[in-house]
Amino acid sequence: MKWEDAEKVMASGGVVESQISFTKYEMLKNGTILAEGTQIDETYMTIQEKEGEWEQVEYLHAETKDDLMNIPDKDIQDLLRKGYKKAKFDMQYRKKQY
Repeated sequence: MKWEDAEKVMASGGVVESQISFTKYEMLKNGTILAEGTQIDETYMTIQEKEGEWEQVEYLHAETKDDLMNIPDKDIQDLLRKGYKKAKFDMQYRKKQY
């Protein structure tokens, strides 16, 4: 989704993630945007991030061990794929910092 759609998701109480930086964003009821829980304004985001792709964050809920053991394989594969992409980004970003 694009930034405008991501803003609508956040305004309705959802959480979105930038597919450029893998930063999670949410919006408070007063319209304040939080990036990983820290208040920001829109100048915090790079042009590449704002023009990039966004994805709504879906949380898996498991209340019992049985619920956890019965998470569909597709959901587990999606979590692993996203975790790998984030870890790869983090490693590349750290190399650039040092």
